[in-house]
Amino acid sequence: ALRLPPSTEEYCVTLAASIARYYLDHQRAVGFAAYGHAREIVPPDRGQRQLTRLLEALAVLRAEGKTPFGNVIGIEGLHLGRGDTVVVVSPSPEIEWIKSARELRRRGTRVIAVLVDVNTFGGHGETNAAVVELSEGGVPTYVIKEGENLGEVLSRN
Repeated sequence: ALRLPPSTEEYCVTLAASIARYYLDHQRAVGFAAYGHAREIVPPDRGQRQLTRLLEALAVLRAEGKTPFGNVIGIEGLHLGRGDTVVVVSPSPEIEWIKSARELRRRGTRVIAVLVDVNTFGGHGETNAAVVELSEGGVPTYVIKEGENLGEVLSRN
């Protein structure tokens, strides 16, 4: 089994790649949005070439953006329609992005949250409170702790 470095950034990138591969393997169109040094957008598409584009974008992505994550969700959420699905991957338990994710869900976008637990990486955050807020908003949430098997956690109901 592959052992990831104990970095929330590495976990988030690996999670995004794994989730993209899952949906592409199930013939779904997958896109990607992130704000690192610049706004990085990969429009939705299907197939192996799309996986390659996504992996290339993820390979150079660094968590050094200045735009708050809640704003990113709000801005990019404007391009999503009713019935679309967005998977939000973050180590942040901050309430502002959770509010944005809940608002997307309220507008008819299916939202799934994958929360990397910063507490297991030596950081400090209210991960449990974030899970409660997401759950109360009807957002299915998966919590990933350092050292856990990502596939096993993501396959739990």
